Amino acid sequence: MGQDNCVYGSSDITKQLVCGVTDFEVRVDGKIIALTDTNSPAENDGVWKQNSTSMAWYTKYNIYKGLTLIKDEPVFVLQNNTVSAEYNSERIVSVSAGIDSSLWALQYVEGATDFPVLKW
Repeated sequence: MGQDNCVYGSSDITKQLVCGVTDFEVRVDGKIIALTDTNSPAENDGVWKQNSTSMAWYTKYNIYKGLTLIKDEPVFVLQNNTVSAEYNSERIVSVSAGIDSSLWALQYVEGATDFPVLKW
C-alpha cells in the first residue's frame, strides 16, 4: 500500500488496484478485502466490485478497525477494538493469523506498554 492509500499490483507497482484504504488483505484468489476510514463511504460493504481500470476484484468496509484472514475468511476488529464472540469478544490492540489457522492478538490492557499475547 502506498502513501496515497492505494493498493498496487505486485507485478506492476504503478498499477493502482484499489484506493482509499487504511488496511487490506488479499485472498488466495487475488480478491482484496479492504478497510476504509470510518468517515469515508465504504461503497460496497461485503459486495464484490471490479475496478474498471485495474480489473481487480475488491470489497471495502468502513465499520471495522482491523482485519486478518484465516483460511481466506476475514476476522474483523470492531471500532471498539474487540473481536467477535467466537474469540471471546476480547479487546485487542492488533491481530494476525498464523499459517496453521490460529489467531494471534495483543490484548488491550489500560496503561500498558507491554501487551499480553492471546492465541486461539
